[in-house]
Amino acid sequence: AAAVTPAESTVFQNDGNSHQINISNGNNSNSNSNSNGNNNIEKKAISKITIQKAALWTGFGSVLSFFLFKYRHQLFNKQFLQDHTVKYLTTLNENPRGLVYYIIGLAAWEAIGLSTIPVETAAGMAFGLQRGILASTCGKLSGAALAFLLGRFVLQKWVRTKLQDNQHFQLIQTSVKQSPTQTALLLKYSIF
Repeated sequence: AAAVTPAESTVFQNDGNSHQINISNGNNSNSNSNSNGNNNIEKKAISKITIQKAALWTGFGSVLSFFLFKYRHQLFNKQFLQDHTVKYLTTLNENPRGLVYYIIGLAAWEAIGLSTIPVETAAGMAFGLQRGILASTCGKLSGAALAFLLGRFVLQKWVRTKLQDNQHFQLIQTSVKQSPTQTALLLKYSIF
């Protein structure tokens, strides 16, 4: 009878979890049934999270679709949009705190990364050239500072996990270390 050698076992750690790999000499033993059970549990948990996210997005899309359909005559009516825009801009200009409201609104708009062109155009229409430039400058600077502070302190862990495996950001990070001024200028004046 041939002697059966015991299975060799290798243990390694990854992210604080220890994993064991059993290598046998042609013998297919079921010593990994516990790890297979853990894999099934992980797959079910991931599947459950995926289903929850899909349900959340479906619900959000349904609510958004409902309101878009309900107010479609107002949202897609050019005359209605023009009349209400002029009405809100006039109200904003007549209000003594209108400039402050505009600055706060533009800062929030800028912080979440939306295009500021229509908002800055509205400032020129509501406040005139000089007050519009002043309000837009204060709003954009405040929004950029707010976005920086949110990214640096509040959302830092989330941003790191999202950008950890992104090749483009890894290349940018390497470039910044090698030539920071050139990289900053290229990123500032790029069109992507």
